[in-house]
Amino acid sequence: LIIVAIIYAFGDIIAYIPIPVFSGVLFLIGAAMIRRKNIDRYMITTADRAIFIIVLSATILLGLKIGVILSLVLSVLIYLKGTSKISYKKSKYMGLEIVTLSGNLFYATSDQLRDIISRPNNPKPLIIVIDSVGLIDVSCVDELNLENTKSRESKMMILCSDEEKKSLIRSLGLNVEVVGSFEEIKTREELYA
Repeated sequence: LIIVAIIYAFGDIIAYIPIPVFSGVLFLIGAAMIRRKNIDRYMITTADRAIFIIVLSATILLGLKIGVILSLVLSVLIYLKGTSKISYKKSKYMGLEIVTLSGNLFYATSDQLRDIISRPNNPKPLIIVIDSVGLIDVSCVDELNLENTKSRESKMMILCSDEEKKSLIRSLGLNVEVVGSFEEIKTREELYA
């Protein structure tokens, strides 16, 4: 507000200040805003450093508009790359195979899901834990159904404690049994036969 008042009061006088002087003031203000520790905090990986250098170079050489557009495009690409991967951990529980999934289950990860849960000639029951899964779409539900029908001799179950997620995957047409806890699995004697 003070700057607005000064400009309003002394606008005629400010008009006589040369533009290079304003440029110098803006440069000094911009340089004072840069904190090295803030930049270091965002450049943890080599990819982060490369993106920073690319965007900074594009902004300096091609202009602010191109730099901003490039940074947005790179941000979206990095986000998509990160979300198109499924993390998983395989373990055993009372003789059952457990696969704990995390990430998003959608069309871009359906091939990975198939590779993770595919178990040719394995008669042991498979429990797939999806509590850490954020998004589930119909293409991955189809993969679960397909794998379940391929391995009829072995039992497949989904473990999910989130009621909303359970109702979502059922509404998407899941033909695999969904349970809410390991306690429910313990009571299922046919799994241990």
